[in-house]
Amino acid sequence: LHDREFGYKRRRLKVQWAKMAEADRLRDTKPSTTIFVVNFDTHRVSERDLEEHFDYYGRIKRLEIKRNYAFIEYDDIKSAEKALQGENGKQFRGRTITVEFVANENPWGDRD
Repeated sequence: LHDREFGYKRRRLKVQWAKMAEADRLRDTKPSTTIFVVNFDTHRVSERDLEEHFDYYGRIKRLEIKRNYAFIEYDDIKSAEKALQGENGKQFRGRTITVEFVANENPWGDRD
């Protein structure tokens, strides 16, 4: 398809590789004690609601909602893995949430 003419104006197509497919990105993310949760209703869901829901998978060390996503840190990696497997793609308060391990080692922005 690269450099082919397309449409009534006969413009040339330019084909480029995508930066990184989602499956590749997820495969490259290492298990961590902290998970990233997105697509919940930020107007109706509080930190307490998330804590009560995700506490089922293990002891939560830290939880913070930032804009339209949240970080949840567990005491151990096993709990975070269970939360990811149990909640990714599931319904939470009427919305399908996405749960992933964090890509950044320090998502909190601390300067420790």
